[in-house]
Amino acid sequence: MKSKEKRFSGQTYILSLFFSFVHLIDLYLLNSIFWIIIGFSMILSFVLFIFDDISLAKVFRLIDISYKPHIYILVLLVYLYSSVTGLTILLTRIPHLQINYIVIPILVTGVIFLGTIVGMFQKLIDSI
Repeated sequence: MKSKEKRFSGQTYILSLFFSFVHLIDLYLLNSIFWIIIGFSMILSFVLFIFDDISLAKVFRLIDISYKPHIYILVLLVYLYSSVTGLTILLTRIPHLQINYIVIPILVTGVIFLGTIVGMFQKLIDSI
């Protein structure tokens, strides 16, 4: 029996999904077209989070594109950007909080989100 390997933290993923959703709503309220791209990257990352490797392999074999890894890298980088931007949006809306106090926590959280996204990308590449 093959043991299931854990590649990323589920709690960190859910937190990054929440921040990405905040950015999605902010873009939608600003009437920006980029909310569609953010939404697509959220959907792909949610599919990566929910399904196991065998199901992912079945789903992603239906897409016959020779440059799939490049698209996946782009989508996951958009997801990282939207997560960090959503965190920044929420932190800058806190009253009486100076921006220079939140730069280091945003950078540290961005690195943690990057680790989660690298784990998701590794799961995606292993399923191809």
